Amino acid sequence: PLGGRLYGADNNGIIPFVLDLATGVITAQGAQVVPATGLFDLIMDPLGRYLYALQSQNNTSGILAYAIASDGSLSLVSGSPFQLPSPYVPYGISELAEDPSGRFLYELTLNNNNSQGYVASYSINQSTGALTSVGTPVPCGTYPFGFVISPADNQIVVLDFDSTTTTGQLYTFALNQSTGTITSNGTPTSIGYVPIQTINNPIAFDPSGTFVIVSQYAGFPTASEEFLINAKTGAVT
Repeated sequence: PLGGRLYGADNNGIIPFVLDLATGVITAQGAQVVPATGLFDLIMDPLGRYLYALQSQNNTSGILAYAIASDGSLSLVSGSPFQLPSPYVPYGISELAEDPSGRFLYELTLNNNNSQGYVASYSINQSTGALTSVGTPVPCGTYPFGFVISPADNQIVVLDFDSTTTTGQLYTFALNQSTGTITSNGTPTSIGYVPIQTINNPIAFDPSGTFVIVSQYAGFPTASEEFLINAKTGAVT
């Protein structure tokens, strides 16, 4: 967020890069690789202080937290990997998102038998970057594979695939900006077709937070559709 630093991941770990803000050229930061395996997702906090990596190993997942030094180097935060308490044991496909204030982190995941999706909430220690589970993970369909936080930091929208009807649906949640907890806004909205499951997070808010844009698939070609979000109630039309 502060410019000049990028991070990627491969089978060996996390790789820091330097971004030339004048030319846009990206170069690896020497031969430095931060060892880590089974990484699914990386996200940096909005203030550029911490990097979070979602790790899946031995049918469970956890979140590795790293403090970012002024030179871009990473140091593992004590307590990593951070995991949800039993019986909410994340498994398989997962994804991370952070609220714009940098105070809360959210994890989208499946349970250990791939039958129920959840959104889990964590508070971020502003001094250390350590995570603490907040509230109870909230159900969000049977196969969620994308979610997004509104620019106003008051709504979370989850894109779910319903295998029984081969259609997509949108779950919306109100985000408590004081505690980081989320509550359902009610019945999900069906969006028809079959969402593209191969695109990384095929859902996004427009900059104003008025619309949610979803990639959809109904054979060929691929299409996108916009949905109006009520900023107060989370209702989708």
